[in-house]
Amino acid sequence: MQFKSARAGLFAALLGLASSLIPFSLSLAQSVEEYEGVAEFRADGDNWRPADVGDELGVRSGVRTFQGDIRISLENGFIRLAQNSELARGLRTYDLVTGKAYAEADGALFELGGPLQLNGQLRLDRSETEGQRVAVLAGSARVTVGGRVIELTPGQQLAITGSGTSLTSFYERDPWYRDLLSLGEGVGRVIGFQGEVDLRPAGGDWLPTNLDMLFEEGAAARTGPEAWLELRFDDDNLVRLQADSELVLSRLEDVEDGGEESRRTVLELKRGKVWAVVESEGEPFEIETPGLVAGVRGTTFRVDAPSEESEALLKTFDGEVTGILGFEAVSVEEGQQFEPDEGVEPLELDALDLFNIARDKLVNPPDLRVATLPAVTDAGRLSVIGSVEPASELRAGALSEAGVNTFNLELPLKDGFNLVELTAREAPGAATARFYRPVIRTGYTPVLALSGMEARGDYLY
Repeated sequence: MQFKSARAGLFAALLGLASSLIPFSLSLAQSVEEYEGVAEFRADGDNWRPADVGDELGVRSGVRTFQGDIRISLENGFIRLAQNSELARGLRTYDLVTGKAYAEADGALFELGGPLQLNGQLRLDRSETEGQRVAVLAGSARVTVGGRVIELTPGQQLAITGSGTSLTSFYERDPWYRDLLSLGEGVGRVIGFQGEVDLRPAGGDWLPTNLDMLFEEGAAARTGPEAWLELRFDDDNLVRLQADSELVLSRLEDVEDGGEESRRTVLELKRGKVWAVVESEGEPFEIETPGLVAGVRGTTFRVDAPSEESEALLKTFDGEVTGILGFEAVSVEEGQQFEPDEGVEPLELDALDLFNIARDKLVNPPDLRVATLPAVTDAGRLSVIGSVEPASELRAGALSEAGVNTFNLELPLKDGFNLVELTAREAPGAATARFYRPVIRTGYTPVLALSGMEARGDYLY
């Protein structure tokens, strides 16, 4: 008995030591598997206490987080709870009391105004102001609300708010559960401005703007009346802040997600208006305002923050933008605009739009693409094939063509070194795209051919 007691005490000490080494994992079903930061656990009828790895969630028990997050193992999956969140377990279901949760499971049951069965991946959100939401990321979910059974598939979300229940498409703008690994911060740079414009570095004071000033994560910019500011980022995205506006770069970084690298850009428009040309397709780019979030992956658009005189406004000039209001997501395609009260309507251009469209032509060169050229050839002429978007004036040496989308040029080559040079611009005075490539011709053309020689004194004829 003494030996068993000592062994049990040793085991308890080791378990306590393991619990302090976070993260740590155990394979117990419905138990705390690992956590980081500050988390608490409460068994049925007990008070809250610091959570321990291995705490089992019985009926009417719960966990909550403050800083960091917590992971709970299930029989066929797991639940991950974000910071400042609370999860309770009922007789058969799990109920998100407040905050955010992510789950990967087969057959797990949750509470969402009724039973919710998951076979796949989902995220749950709940707050006093916005209500409840479930969004399916993979697999499927079935929820019963108000006596109605609703099947959810990937890309769909169900929101339950004070105004009722709505089923809409889902756009992820807060992937907190994906463990994005930062690979390094990006850099923005001032390429143009007019009027009264100030920049504030992260943690610094407001400074008058100069060309080539850096605009890095945490920096802010503001413009006065009849002023504007252009920022070019190192992934070629362009942002133009309009007059009487203020913008903060909340996040600009290269991230790794599942082994793939991408860029995440998040801008906060505190007031005013902003124009953006997003070149990096497939990478998340967001502009947040107090009343609307615009999420894009390669497009040209404008966002107006709400003010005392007008509501938020989103205009799409190229591509597609997702407008997000709370749990609602609205697709705004090219040639459309969106206001929360008016909905999606045909695009109406105003003087500010026309200014930005004209300005884009001056600072954004067309996309000039040329097929691979040989470094060495023995041919006397070279075929240069490619495309330019939008249609532009194309020049190659003495050749010039207007309104070109695709081209197939035959350029003469001289013996030895040749520099193939192409330029394209949408209109006179607009930004110019340039292409350079050296090509060497090795087949030399004889200049003199001799048919015979005859000696005449000291000379050859």
